[in-house]
Amino acid sequence: MTDEELLEIADYFIEVKTNTCMSWNYAGRDIEEKIKNNREKVISDIKDEFSNLLGICGCGNPELVFKGIYDLLILIRDKSRSTKADEKYEELIGIGNDRKVNWLYLAILYLLDDKGFTDHGTGIYGCWINKLGEYYLKIFSDQQFNY
Repeated sequence: MTDEELLEIADYFIEVKTNTCMSWNYAGRDIEEKIKNNREKVISDIKDEFSNLLGICGCGNPELVFKGIYDLLILIRDKSRSTKADEKYEELIGIGNDRKVNWLYLAILYLLDDKGFTDHGTGIYGCWINKLGEYYLKIFSDQQFNY
């Protein structure tokens, strides 16, 4: 992830998404300078914002959930690009060929849509990843889910 991409994601949580910790803690600060001086801290703060947005606290095994959401967003992103990803998505969710829908994954699809990670047209199964979902994939591209 480039510094420019990191700045764009940070700006989202500072300028666009109001009432976040970052919007208060970074107010009036030079974000580019902060990225230059302590890039890892900015990444960690953004990961905290995703945790807050999803309502995931630090107890239990949040790393497992962050990784699961990451993997699901990858599938959602890639299902229109690859037959293999589409088949894996359909198998995981339980759609097509008279499979029984997995209600847990269906609930996660609704959650991701509600929180703004995905959008959908006429049906939740055909959802697609949007800008916030792409931000999530970029910020967790380091595969550090236990930040």
